[in-house]
Amino acid sequence: MNTKLAAAAALCATLALAGCANDNQRYRADVYGPGSLNQVQQVSTVEILSIQPAKVALPNETKNSTAQLAGTVAGAVAGAVIGNQFGHGRHSRQNSRIVGGLAGGVLGNRAANLAAGGTDYQNGVQLTYRMNDQMYTSVQLGNSCEYKLGTATLVRQSANESRIQPNNPGGCGTETK
Repeated sequence: MNTKLAAAAALCATLALAGCANDNQRYRADVYGPGSLNQVQQVSTVEILSIQPAKVALPNETKNSTAQLAGTVAGAVAGAVIGNQFGHGRHSRQNSRIVGGLAGGVLGNRAANLAAGGTDYQNGVQLTYRMNDQMYTSVQLGNSCEYKLGTATLVRQSANESRIQPNNPGGCGTETK
């Protein structure tokens, strides 16, 4: 009876954790990490000439780690329950549960990792813009409605990273924060 109760509790916890999702908002042009706070950053104004929808393939660490945890827990419980059916005597049965739980945890982890997939596809925009009489393109995470043709602010955090700030607040039907 205790084994069935533990298995049910582990399954509920696993399903609850599996609902967690990574929306990858940290990659948006208007989201900054702690290292950017109170730091000088070069800013330029650019003229957006073209806005095209794009899909951005991002690693989904949250989905993978949640799936691995869920698979490990579910596999360990299943392995312990199956291991409980083998062995004769108290110590032999306990060892069978331990070995079954460990083996089930490893197999559950691997199976969940394969099933989860490692890529999350988010909405993005490909912006073509002019700066200093040169044309460039930059892909940003976000929606096309957040941008409009015309002047926008480009924040340069490093030589290879540019963040073109959304220049159409309320363009998606709600005021952006």
